[in-house]
Amino acid sequence: MVISEDVELPYDKQKMYKSLDHTREDLQIRPAEWYEHNGINYQLGHSVTNINNTRGAQFVVMDGEIHVEYDAVLLATGSTEVIRD
Repeated sequence: MVISEDVELPYDKQKMYKSLDHTREDLQIRPAEWYEHNGINYQLGHSVTNINNTRGAQFVVMDGEIHVEYDAVLLATGSTEVIRD
């Protein structure tokens, strides 16, 4: 499962900045069907507010209320673009 605050599936930001005449489908790194076919459940528009790693009770809390159990967690915090003058 992938939990993301983004409301869109991953897309190629560099490609978007180089040319503004791309469609959303052109920019997507993978189509939505690829994630489904590979068993990847994408939870868009949500944030992880807590990670509980107590042995026997491993879960993340989404949006402060939804508990999702896990076996392993990868925490990727993302980045913020730097716009130079």
